[in-house]
Amino acid sequence: MRYLFVAALLAAWSTPATAQSITGCGTVAIPKAQASDADKLKTGADCFAKAEAVAAGAKQARLDRAATLIPRMKLGINVAGIAYWSAEQTFANQATVLEWRDPAGGWGYVAADRLRNGTPMAIEPGRGLLAFLTPPAAAFRGEGPTTRCTWAGKGSVSIASAGRIVSSGAGTITFEWPKTKAPMQTVTVNLGATDASDPIRDIDCREPDEKGVFSTQLLDYLKPYGVLRFLDWTTANGNPKSVTWATRGTAGVNATGGSDGTALEYQIGLANAIGASPWLTLPWNADDDYHRRAATLVKAGIPPGRQVYVEVANEVWNWQFGAAQQARDEGVAAKLADTPFQAGLHRYAQKTIQVMKIWAEVFADRPGQLVRVAATQNDNPWTAEVVLAFPSLAANVDALATAPYFGHGFFDANPTETDVAKLMATLAGYAKGVVSGPVTQNAAIAKKYGKRFIAYEAGQHVVGPDRLPLVTLMQRSPLMEPIYRAFIADMASKTDLLTLYAATGPISQYGAWGLREYAGQLIAETPKLRGVVTAPH
Repeated sequence: MRYLFVAALLAAWSTPATAQSITGCGTVAIPKAQASDADKLKTGADCFAKAEAVAAGAKQARLDRAATLIPRMKLGINVAGIAYWSAEQTFANQATVLEWRDPAGGWGYVAADRLRNGTPMAIEPGRGLLAFLTPPAAAFRGEGPTTRCTWAGKGSVSIASAGRIVSSGAGTITFEWPKTKAPMQTVTVNLGATDASDPIRDIDCREPDEKGVFSTQLLDYLKPYGVLRFLDWTTANGNPKSVTWATRGTAGVNATGGSDGTALEYQIGLANAIGASPWLTLPWNADDDYHRRAATLVKAGIPPGRQVYVEVANEVWNWQFGAAQQARDEGVAAKLADTPFQAGLHRYAQKTIQVMKIWAEVFADRPGQLVRVAATQNDNPWTAEVVLAFPSLAANVDALATAPYFGHGFFDANPTETDVAKLMATLAGYAKGVVSGPVTQNAAIAKKYGKRFIAYEAGQHVVGPDRLPLVTLMQRSPLMEPIYRAFIADMASKTDLLTLYAATGPISQYGAWGLREYAGQLIAETPKLRGVVTAPH
């Protein structure tokens, strides 16, 4: 029944309403294929515009309804990173992550030892500091939403670059965001002075209807997904030299600035808020005490009926990342293999065993809840065989994960083609090829060792720093929708969990990873997302 309904939605999108009752216009006919021709409407251009708006609203409602139909525990999503420039609004409080800067000092960041409770303890006379607020979803759409800021303490606080200051008073300012569409949204909270004995603190800026920790739009957007992978909330890719429980991120003051990244409490909280399973990517250098305490915290926070996915670092086969370089060097030093690449894979297997034993001990009374993940290179199935064959590794993991991307090196293979339709047809072929080729091979290897085969990331991988206009056309092409729909349908026969990358992100020279470009973007403008929510899987 679920898929019959989605099929009906698709049919409805391609068939405009033929008769709608429009206030002040009576019944308005919108002939198929001539919907943009006002002369075809009996009641004139004004009524056509009204009818067109009604049709657009109905289409958006159908798309929003489709987004609630994704079967849970089949599709997962990598959540967007937390930063004012990330194009995602994670927290309801737009000031949760304030990175204070010193304009008079070359726009450098204010050192952590000058902060208390997230705000500067002192300010030199005449040398104000500022920090960017995270735009709410409606600001990205250019709707100029209202935000009310409050704070405690004594000092001078102001808001800059707002569309309009609505009101201000002791410890509060209400303003409207500029009515300009994404990505040009830069409102700052400015600190001109602060009383050392009663400094400015507890800055909270939010829309009037936002009462919780996480933004309402984010919760609504993520609800269809059964698994949330938190890679971009962690320091796994940055690979800090030391990660301890004492230096970790904690809810509130050190929300995103810990040695491990964003507080585990927030990762647990977001997963619980939408009833999803968390996928935790833990930094390579986290010590054993950290892992035991983290496992204990997660076990206490996630209900027994929901699985917890755990992996050590990210892409430890990929020398682009510090953890992979460290694993390689450690593996070579320990003479774990004849080549640096294989030595790194063996060191990764060693580390995974070490960490997963700790997590398994904590979850000993809930063995089915914990999913211990070993991740390898999708396009090189040999890496899966090497890792799973390492002594004791298979006994200490539950799943093999890879990242089935399609379109890597796309413009190297298509250097002169500019026709978008032809490029999209080629990309569709790449999507088919990755499933029939390496995905199938990796799934067979996982089966050989009696493990689940899942995807930690997946999606298109079209990157072209010198072809950005063409990349943009491809990402926004309606032809991307059927590519994603077919890819997900094809993957359904190979894996029981496809975790896409990523929830939200702009198009740039570094890639176009987001299913949507910014928070709150209408689904009618997001072909990748439409393909996801309508895919039969």
